Order: sequence, then C-alpha cells, then structure tokens
Amino acid sequence: MKIINTRFILLLVILITGFNSLIYEIYSIRLLFMFLAETIEAVSIAISSFLTGLALSAIIFSKLSKRNTNNIYIICLLQVLSALYGLIVLYNFEIIPQFLDYFNGFEISDILKAFLRYSIIWVYLFIPAFLTGGIFPLITGLYINELSKSSEQTGIVYFYSTIGSVLGSLVSGFYFIPVLGLKLTVLITIILSLACALFLCQKKVQYAVVIIFMAFVASKYSAIEYSAKIESRFGNIITQEQSPFGLITVGERNKRKTLYVNYRDMCTDSDTGSEGNLARTALNISGKNSNTLNIGLGCGSTANSLALHSNLKTLDIAEINPTIIKIAKQHFKKYTASLNASDNIQIIQHEGYDLLRNSNKKYDAVIVDVEEPTIIHSSALFTKDFFEEVYKKTSDRGVLALWSFQANDRFTKVIYNTLKQVFPYVLILKYNTSNNFYAFKKKPESQVILDPASEIYMQNIIRIDVNEINTIEHPKALKYFNTNQIFALPPNYKDQFEIENK
Repeated sequence: MKIINTRFILLLVILITGFNSLIYEIYSIRLLFMFLAETIEAVSIAISSFLTGLALSAIIFSKLSKRNTNNIYIICLLQVLSALYGLIVLYNFEIIPQFLDYFNGFEISDILKAFLRYSIIWVYLFIPAFLTGGIFPLITGLYINELSKSSEQTGIVYFYSTIGSVLGSLVSGFYFIPVLGLKLTVLITIILSLACALFLCQKKVQYAVVIIFMAFVASKYSAIEYSAKIESRFGNIITQEQSPFGLITVGERNKRKTLYVNYRDMCTDSDTGSEGNLARTALNISGKNSNTLNIGLGCGSTANSLALHSNLKTLDIAEINPTIIKIAKQHFKKYTASLNASDNIQIIQHEGYDLLRNSNKKYDAVIVDVEEPTIIHSSALFTKDFFEEVYKKTSDRGVLALWSFQANDRFTKVIYNTLKQVFPYVLILKYNTSNNFYAFKKKPESQVILDPASEIYMQNIIRIDVNEINTIEHPKALKYFNTNQIFALPPNYKDQFEIENK
C-alpha cells in the first residue's frame, strides 16, 4: 500500500506538532498553578521539563533523520503515543494530587518530600515534550531532498514548527483553556495527533487509530449516561453551559433559582442569611472606608451585601470562572445589579489567591465565599499558606471572613487550628448547615457578639482533641470532608475537579 509522503503533509504535520506541543506546555503550567502555590517553582519545573524533553528527544531521533520509509512509521508511532498519553494521563489530571500526596505518609525529611513531589511533576511534563520533540528532526530528514539546499529546507521546517508553536500558545491561552476548559483542550490535541497519524500512515495503522478513538468515545458515553441520572436535581433547566471549571447550570424548582457547578449546588436567589451576615459582620468590624476583597462571586449575594454596606470604600470581586460572571449577571440580577451602580466596585476574572499575592493594595477586609476545600481551584483558600498571605496583605484593622460548609466538628477544628496559626483572634458563628469564621490581627473595636448557640458550639470545637492544620502540601482537612454526603450525591460520584479525600 502506498504511503502518503508529500512535502505539504510533512509541513502540515510539523505545524500541528508545534501547535500541540505549546498547548501541552500552557495547559501544564495552568495545572501547576492549581496544585502549587509557588508560582516561580511551577514555571521553572514546566519550562525545564519541556525543554529537556524536546532536546533529548531531538538528539535521539536525529540519528534516524535520514530519508527512509521507517521514519514515517516512527512519526506515526510518536503521534499515537502522544495521543494515548494525553488520553490516559493528561486528560485525567485529577490524579496529580494523589501522586503528590503519596509520600506524605513516609517518615522522610520535608526537603526529600519536596524533591520527590517536584520530580513527579517534572516527569509528568517531560513525557509529552519528549514524544513531540523527536518529530522535528524526523520530518526535517524526510523533507530535505537536495543536500545543497539542506540549510534552506531545514529553515522551512523550523519556520512551520515555530509558527505552530506561536499559534498553539496564543489559542490555548486566550481561547481553548479559558473558554473550552482543560479537558476539551486536551481532547483537541488528542484528535490532532491522531489526525497526523491518519495523514501519514497506511490503512492498517489508520484502522488502529480509528479504533483507539472509538474506544475513547465509548468510554465517555457511559459517563454521559451516568450523569443523566443525577441531572434531575436541576429541576427546570434555565441555562446550562460548559466552562473552564466544569458544567454550569441554573435550575429552577418551586420558583427558586439555584446555581450549580457540575452537580454541586452553590447558591440560590434566596439568601439563606449566612452569606449576607458574613459580609456585613466583616465590614462592621473593619470599620469606615474599608477597602475590601471578595473572593468568589457565585450568585452575587455576598458581594451585594458588601456593596450596600455603608462602611465600604472599594470592592474588588475575584471570580476565577468567566462563565459564572456572565451567568450571575444574566440570571441573578437581584444581587448583581448593585455591583454595576458604583465606580468603586469591580469584578475581576482571576483566581483570588493569585490576585491577592500579586496585589500592591492593602485590604481592610477579605471575604472568602467559594465552593469548598476538596475542589482543586478553591482548596488552597482554606490553607495556612493562604491565610498567611491575607495577613500580609491586610491593614492593621484587617479581618478575614471565611464561609464554610459545616462538614463535621473535626473539619471545623482543623480550619480553626489553621486560622489560629496565623491570626491571634478567631471566632466561629454557627448556622444550620454552615459556619462563618472570622480572624483578626487585633481585637476588634466593634464587639462581635456570638449568639448563645455559637458560643457553646465554638467552645465545644476548641475542646476537640484534633491538632492538625491544613496546608497546601498537607491538606489535612480533606479527610474530614465528605463531598458526596454534603451535596447528596451518589456514593460513587467523583467530580472532575475534586481532590482525592485522604
């Protein structure tokens, strides 16, 4: 059977390979920002592993770059292996925390643990770079047809590879990841890699590629069928949209609208009281002319309570999910209308921890009302690492207000312990299914009066014999938080962004 071996297809394949390689790189950096708070370390790992993978692969496969039929099959093999790695490993990025936490139970030094964690991440990112790096010298060897023009023709191949890389970095950063989401972004690279193999190889190989893709589709069909069984919780679906951080749904039942992220109900258009009180109490304590940061927009209830408070000076609202911002403005106007009424209020599409870390602004109040601690992109907001950042970035009268589900007493004690590691004064206000935590640098001038139930509850929490604290490296709170139980989900349900409970 005839092998397709045109110069046009070779250039198209190297263009797509460059495109995919930079998507993998941007995607990987985005993932590292989820799991590592140390931005410099995350970037260093991503870049060093990526460049090492490209370089080592290039030197190995350059020895095979002479023009011969077998090179086509090697390129096809690399594309298929790249697609399989994307399908099995990169697509299922939820496994990263499990690998990172594997060494926590070993009695070894913290330095060795950190080295092993970084080594795992380095290898994780090295493999896709290695699988794509060897394609350049192989295609260059096939493309050169005149020795006298080898430099010129190598330059042409390099040009197409670089243009593909430029396009991949721009498209992934500005469209694929923020609009389509992480999983769909990887799925696109998988399809492109398999398409390259289909362009180049004989029919037998093409059949194998098609079978691999069909197996992937079949495996996902069962997941879709399972999801349909729990969609009844939405009631009447008003709107539903995929986002970079899961499926966003607004459902209506008994004339009450609820916002869901995947299948977890986040908020409703009927303020239960705890979120509004979280905001009002924080500004009562911080006092007049408070510069305020609200992390997590949701339906907008907490932000609305802040916007209407007489002590507010400025309000920055950090929301990581652009789809949440759009849907909140469209379907929860009773809360979000007030956010457009003043020039001193701005909604910033950014991860709250990173926004605070890189801000030069001193806040008087930081209010955190996010999903919950088992979700990758909000987990760090319940840790000592984040609380220390809040301490540094707040004024002397600063207050941190944290909303949390009332998972169980041990979970509450871990969060209390963690806050007390950073702030000298911590209070807990108890509600039916949630807790409002308040942490202060100094004893507030405005007395916070605990109701009798909260006073008794807090004293009982303090007496619990649990001394653990919650950090990014050691997320101790997760083992006390049962996501499926709290959200009334099936026992075998696993959210795509959920960190494995320990």
